[in-house]
Amino acid sequence: MSKRTNLTLLFVLLLSTAVTASARVRLSPSAFGSRFAHALVLGATDREQDGLNGPVRRVKTETAKIAVKSGKPVEGARAVLETTTYDQKGNRVDNAYFLAAGGSITGKEVYKYDDKGNMVEMTLHNEDGSLLAKEVYSYEFDAVGNWTKMMTSVAMIEGGKLSFEPSEVTYRTISYFLDESMMAKMSQPAAQPAASSAVVQP
Repeated sequence: MSKRTNLTLLFVLLLSTAVTASARVRLSPSAFGSRFAHALVLGATDREQDGLNGPVRRVKTETAKIAVKSGKPVEGARAVLETTTYDQKGNRVDNAYFLAAGGSITGKEVYKYDDKGNMVEMTLHNEDGSLLAKEVYSYEFDAVGNWTKMMTSVAMIEGGKLSFEPSEVTYRTISYFLDESMMAKMSQPAAQPAASSAVVQP
C-alpha cells in the first residue's frame, strides 16, 4: 500500500469523527413559549426551506373566506396571517404572525447571525414590543469552519439581572471528500466566525 493511500485513509478516519458541510439549523417558536424547537434541514437557506425561489425580500401571507352567492363562489376580503422578511443571504430576519386572520399581531421573531450565517440569537416579542423569550447560540467549529457543536442558552431573570442558562447542546458529525483544498484547510487552525454586532432590520 502506497504512502498516498495510507495518507488518504488516515485523513478519512480523522474526518469521520467530525451529516454534510452545508447543513443548517432552523429554529421556530413553540406556542409562544420560552423554548424553541430545533429542526435540522440540509443544504437550504431559510428562504429555500420556505419553498421560495429567487432573491425574495418579504412575503405577506393572506387568507380570504369564500361564500356562495347566487350559486357562484365569491371571495371575501383578504386578512393577513403572517409576514416574513429575509436578508440577501436568504436568512429569515423578521417574522410577524397573527393569532386570527386580520386580527392584531400576536408575536414577532427577530434573528441575529454571525458572518458565516449561523444563528447566534433569537428573540420573541409580544404585540406591545415587550420581550417574551430570548435564546443565544454558541458554536465550536472544525478546521473547515463548519460548526460541530452548538450550545443553546435561555435568557433568565434572577435578582433583577439578565443571565443565560444552558438548556441544550447539539452535535454534528461531518464527513468530507478528501482533495487538495481539504488538505490545505486541515493544516490550518479552525476559523471562528464573528457574531454580527446588530440585529438585521427589514
